[in-house]
Amino acid sequence: MEKLDLLIQKVGYPTANPNLTDPESLREYSSLRITSSHFNNDRRARASETRRNFQALGKPTDRASWLGFYAVTVNAYYASDTNEICFPAGFLQLPVFGGDLPSAVNYGAFGATAGHEVSHGFDKGGRNFDGTGRLVNWWSEEVLVEYKRREQCFVEQFGNMTVYANTRNASGTGYKVDGLRSLGENEADSAGLVAAYDAWLLRRKLDGHKEEPTLPVLEEWTDEQLFFLAYGNSWCSLIGDDGLKAQSQQRVHAPNWARIMGSTANSRAFKEAFACKVKEPTCELW
Repeated sequence: MEKLDLLIQKVGYPTANPNLTDPESLREYSSLRITSSHFNNDRRARASETRRNFQALGKPTDRASWLGFYAVTVNAYYASDTNEICFPAGFLQLPVFGGDLPSAVNYGAFGATAGHEVSHGFDKGGRNFDGTGRLVNWWSEEVLVEYKRREQCFVEQFGNMTVYANTRNASGTGYKVDGLRSLGENEADSAGLVAAYDAWLLRRKLDGHKEEPTLPVLEEWTDEQLFFLAYGNSWCSLIGDDGLKAQSQQRVHAPNWARIMGSTANSRAFKEAFACKVKEPTCELW
């Protein structure tokens, strides 16, 4: 709880170093020459950013910095060494977030991602850093032993998954998911989905279960089911054989299909919403 209280939240756009709402704060970028060549613009921008990074060497950590992210970045992150989460404006758009959507959709898509990033502060990497970002072991031996026991469930669960490309030219070849390599992200997916669902229930309670907008053609689904449909939709994608092979065997994120299937299998709320016979989660971290 202490670490959560110290968590820095960066949402939308930076308001310091630089402050995007203040023209004077952006004056340091005035020397960056922009032309009609996208390649050269990108090259010069990267060189400018590299100089900024080198200028920070030897100085105190700038906790207001966005660590290379911008307002237009379509991504999110958690940083252990500063204990911060970041959700740029570029990420806060459909299908992840929409201001006029039912809360079930926003919590199922963006909420699960927010929970995912926060949970990184308490996984195999984040557990090595305290609330101020210091590299220190703050877990007891008993907690660590139990954590590693639960970890093994995720390794086996995802390691037993085989994924297939879903493009028209797919070969039909299946690829095994590397459950150990993708462990941290799989844990974060499952923990984030559980946390987002609990947060959504609390939000509905605080709002007095007020009436919300409905989505055309989706009226047949309950709000609880809509929550998980939004989660799955946020990861919907097309991928070919080469990309799938690389993602399965070389990257820390499991293929999207595996992320959806694994996380929902680890959610008691999902199994209750869709009346599954077995309600017990396959794996559970927190």
